[in-house]
Amino acid sequence: MKNETAANYLSVKDRLDEIVEIVSDEEISLDDALDLYEEAVKLGLSVSNLLEEDIAEEELASVLEEQFGESGQPADSSDISADSSDIPADSSDMPVDSNDTQEEGS
Repeated sequence: MKNETAANYLSVKDRLDEIVEIVSDEEISLDDALDLYEEAVKLGLSVSNLLEEDIAEEELASVLEEQFGESGQPADSSDISADSSDIPADSSDMPVDSNDTQEEGS
């Protein structure tokens, strides 16, 4: 797709260069100059759209690569492992703050 975008961009640039050359001629009529101006504006908008599409494709490819990796397969949840020894079995295994253990009457 990048080759198509580059080819389209180059063809638009070539046409814009032609328009600049034609409009630079002092003998051009006002109507012709306005028609060429309108064409140039449309060409500019088309190039802008090409660039936006290209950027959107790159962003999508980046997100897909991040999500699925280069293999194209979803990330395997088995790769994410939790060490069960870090999780207390019940509250008696949890550390106690020494401030919480003081007797109420002291």
